[in-house]
Amino acid sequence: MSDTIPVEDSDPQQSDYSPPDRAEGKRFRNPPELEDWQWYVLCALWVLGLCSLLFLIGACIWLVFPPEHKPQVSCEECLLAIPIGFILLWVYGHLWLKYDLNIHERQIQDRDMIEALIQNANEVAGRIRREQQASGGESQDNSAALGLGEEIEAEIGRLRAMTPEGWTYYQTLHLDQLLVDALDTEEALKARAELRLAVLKDYGEESSYQFDTEQYQNWENRLKVVTDPINSNEYWLHRGQLADQDHSEDARLRLGKETLKALLEYVAETESDWSSGSLILRNLRIGAIFTILALLPIAFLPVMCPWEMCGSIGWFEWGLLGIVGALLSVLRQLQNSDVIELGNTEGKKEFMRAVVGGLLGLVAGLISFAFIKSGLIAGRLFPFGDDTSPAANIFLPVIWAVGSGFWFEKIFERVRQTTG
Repeated sequence: MSDTIPVEDSDPQQSDYSPPDRAEGKRFRNPPELEDWQWYVLCALWVLGLCSLLFLIGACIWLVFPPEHKPQVSCEECLLAIPIGFILLWVYGHLWLKYDLNIHERQIQDRDMIEALIQNANEVAGRIRREQQASGGESQDNSAALGLGEEIEAEIGRLRAMTPEGWTYYQTLHLDQLLVDALDTEEALKARAELRLAVLKDYGEESSYQFDTEQYQNWENRLKVVTDPINSNEYWLHRGQLADQDHSEDARLRLGKETLKALLEYVAETESDWSSGSLILRNLRIGAIFTILALLPIAFLPVMCPWEMCGSIGWFEWGLLGIVGALLSVLRQLQNSDVIELGNTEGKKEFMRAVVGGLLGLVAGLISFAFIKSGLIAGRLFPFGDDTSPAANIFLPVIWAVGSGFWFEKIFERVRQTTG
């Protein structure tokens, strides 16, 4: 999931994110790019989609005229089904081809925030250099500080060469961790720890999973080594395990820095999952909404143009309305989805729920049609009866077909009870 490249393998003056071998896909660059064949397919989908949209508009205008003013065709549904199918192919193909690019765009951080981070890093590197020159010593501490300053400068050069289009959560993580190593006071370390805990708390409060809240509490307890040392189990456990080593304030701060760097990595992962999950949720909603809007005109064709059809909704339209009801149920369930979990699992569960839900909605719609048509379920509330009005025969199927897809579990349970 991380797109970080090790700092020691990178040139601070050049960007290493374009592969030296052009045979590698452009989508693996930072920022990613569409490969040539993807551009061709995307352009073809746009042409096909726009042509289908124009044909669909013409077909709708053609259908509203009475039959005596136009020639008859053998399959009126095809006039809508074929262009609508191509339009759905256009929508799904566009979402698929642009997925990697959209994921990357969602993970790019605010430019002003990273510019401020780089400015802060420049100041820290300058301070380290001035302190080393003022001391003029060749001690081990001075050498380590000088090495840290050089590493910070190299990381700044790497980010500058990358340009803001590549500043994702993982790409800026290493510089953030280096700045933690450069903190020289307990107050500064405590302030940085509290800031990151506040960010993590916001994600935990918006999550629908108890696991995320527990993770925040675990990190809060671990960082008490700098925020509240007296009540820190982490610190006293450290002292008990390393009884023969240094227990000075410097040792405690080193432990706090390592914990904070681990927290920064966890927050970067959470933010990356959040941005990815938000895009996946948006794509699932777009796909479901477009599918519903595409199926409704075909299902309502007998009602909108009764002179073309039989004037009532049959088994084909009943099945389509069952799919519509199932997708409405999927949309309702997506409202309760955890965005972080969506990004972490790449939305596989929700995607399969939408696909399987649509198929089950189709089956549930056909089963409910068979139940009512065969007379196993009868009454004034159900269509196809002798005592039902023409309006009931037109509009009641819509209610029961969409409802059977929305509550397809109850339909299958009714079938199980009926079959013994």
